[in-house]
Amino acid sequence: MTNLLATTLALIIAAENATDTTVSKSGAVGRYQIKSCVIADVNRIYGTHFEIGHMTSPGKSKAVAELFLKHQIKLGIHDPHTLARVWACGRQNAIKHHAGAWYVARAILKGKKAV
Repeated sequence: MTNLLATTLALIIAAENATDTTVSKSGAVGRYQIKSCVIADVNRIYGTHFEIGHMTSPGKSKAVAELFLKHQIKLGIHDPHTLARVWACGRQNAIKHHAGAWYVARAILKGKKAV
């Protein structure tokens, strides 16, 4: 699972192209561009108490991203590209409609080493 998580996190960082202090127009925060709905899911599933303001902390934002992705892996997703699309588009959109292929491609087109 470690390589799967590391690869997926690298894809997300490359595609988001954000810093720890970046806040998007939609309210996503930090290098992983974490939205409040992801924090709510992680807190509900794992009993944690993260807040959107914590996502400027590299350690806390990575912890939230890893917990979210670990849960998706438990639900049966074992491909880093699919996990990255789930991160970008939500589970139903990424899997049901195969939306978000642009997300992985964007990392490559930006010239970032995603994997």
